[in-house]
Amino acid sequence: MKVIIKENKTLISVVLISIIFLLSASLILKKNQVYTEKHYVNDRFYSYDDIYYAKQIFNIDDTHKQKTLYSSVKHPLLTVAANKISKVEKVINEDVTFNEHFFLIVCLQIITSIVGIVFLFKILKNIFNLKEHIAVMLSILYLLTNCIIISTLLVESFIYSATLLIMSYYFLSKKNYIISGILGVLIFGITVTNVIIFGIMAIFLIGKDYRGLFKVLVSFLITTIIICLLLWCFEKDYFVILIQNFFNIVQKNADSFIIEKTLITSLKEIFYFILTSGIFYIDITNNNQIGTALNNAISFIPSANLFITLFMCTAVIGVIIGLIKVLKKGYNKNILACVSIVLFNIILHGIIGFGSGESFLYTPHYIFALVLMLAILAKEFERHEKQVMIIIFVIISSQLLINFQSIADIIQVVK
Repeated sequence: MKVIIKENKTLISVVLISIIFLLSASLILKKNQVYTEKHYVNDRFYSYDDIYYAKQIFNIDDTHKQKTLYSSVKHPLLTVAANKISKVEKVINEDVTFNEHFFLIVCLQIITSIVGIVFLFKILKNIFNLKEHIAVMLSILYLLTNCIIISTLLVESFIYSATLLIMSYYFLSKKNYIISGILGVLIFGITVTNVIIFGIMAIFLIGKDYRGLFKVLVSFLITTIIICLLLWCFEKDYFVILIQNFFNIVQKNADSFIIEKTLITSLKEIFYFILTSGIFYIDITNNNQIGTALNNAISFIPSANLFITLFMCTAVIGVIIGLIKVLKKGYNKNILACVSIVLFNIILHGIIGFGSGESFLYTPHYIFALVLMLAILAKEFERHEKQVMIIIFVIISSQLLINFQSIADIIQVVK
């Protein structure tokens, strides 16, 4: 045990920092009555359906999976898992209050978020071969991103997807194709569209190792068959209704979420919602015209103060120039994978317009790719270690000064 602790001392420190930060933030929100049923309305915080998820998805009623079919089609395995988790919670404490119920789900999300941070650190240190202190700084940077803070502290599906995607990146890079295939199915089961991101990672990280791709595909198919059989045996009514309505609901979902926009609007949303809001807390409005929380709510708008705007403009240009410089030296699968993940989300949310106006919601699905881009550049310029550390330190310091505003604004809404 002492040897394990000694060898992983730095990682354990990162984990402890993450636990202290996230748990403290969640306790502050709990104390200020954020996790209460009386504020039952969708889209009250940044278009998050947190109360709906805590009340309807994490529900012990076996018929709720049919009642929430619209969400179940998008998150089929999450709905089943949430039901089972809630039943265990009820057995342990039959008289659990909604406030406690919500907080326990947040604790589950904190654990999930920390697992993601652990695997991100392992990618940075063991796959990208960064020096330990740089890996620590980038892991903390990820922890303090605006989207990870919010998606961990408010009940929804996003943090589960974020962690599974990071784990998939790790196992694909380590050529553990059986586990990768299993994770691919879980990714699909948590959020169906993210299977495309998994496919992008598999294609670029495995490359021309066609046997490896075949193993991932076989593992994916076998896992799918096993899960379908389990659902048929133990959740037959839900499974049948899910299959019968899947394509119809997917089509309706696409039609209702896709919004046509002007070129200027699209460019603003791409820059502020897709590239900036995941990292920094941007400007907000005190209502949400998309959902039901028309008053006493907060949602992001495509703008930010001058510092954030100039900082992100400089960062985007700098990262593009840096990655091009690395690519000129030869093929780099990690760059192609990360850039493709971000481009897919830009196309889906920024150009096609899926989830337009609330595309901040999906930033946890690819924020890790942005961090990995910074890691690639940190490795490329490691001979300028002091300058690299200063840049990362400036980003982290800016996050500390800016991103805690989310907690204050969330509390203000419920007062």
